[in-house]
Amino acid sequence: MNLSDRVNQVLKERREISLNYDYGVENSWEKLTAILSENEVKTINYLMGCSKDNVYWTSEVFEDISERLQSKIFIECLRVLDQKFSDLNLTYHIDFAEDCIKYDKLTSNTIIELSKEKLVLLSKEIRKGNCYTIELDGEQIQSKEQFFQSMKEKFDLSDVSGWDSLTDWMTDLSWIDSNCFKLVIYNYSEFLKDDLPAKELFIETFREDIILFWEKEVLDTVVDGKTKSFNVYLID
Repeated sequence: MNLSDRVNQVLKERREISLNYDYGVENSWEKLTAILSENEVKTINYLMGCSKDNVYWTSEVFEDISERLQSKIFIECLRVLDQKFSDLNLTYHIDFAEDCIKYDKLTSNTIIELSKEKLVLLSKEIRKGNCYTIELDGEQIQSKEQFFQSMKEKFDLSDVSGWDSLTDWMTDLSWIDSNCFKLVIYNYSEFLKDDLPAKELFIETFREDIILFWEKEVLDTVVDGKTKSFNVYLID
């Protein structure tokens, strides 16, 4: 059973529970929170495509989900839903959900895949916050050399000769005055499509080295180091 079916089943049960039945309500909330805390990307994709009624019932556990996910992108998603369904008055719930994020300890950096349709809804959120945002067209990048050159130009790197040197520069970025970075790759299915090993190394390098570094390792490896937000959006 996929995530959507599992959530719908719990919401069906929730709608039938009286508010006076505390145990039933809390049990339903816990089930819903557990399901929607398993995978950040799947949760966001579900919420971006679910019905107004489901958003309303899910809003009861926004705070609990946020506490477990510790994700700023999850909050960005909720802000989009707040605009989309303004009559639901979700702002109150979302503000409390955002308060659950421990910004001083975790930036919740991630790689997230989005369809072009969902990108339209999230585009304002992706571009807000005065982040240093780089956009690449996957159709124009068919080799790792082209990718290295694009990163060199866009991030003003001195030299990129391989994945190790890319990691070295991307875990520095001291010449860019920003506490927030976003890399957006459009047409991701076309990106490095003829060099799948390089495509896998791209994901591995960003997820395990660059993103993780800015999320927490900078605190242990750099004197007076500070965490920074670094998110990658893969668009198709």
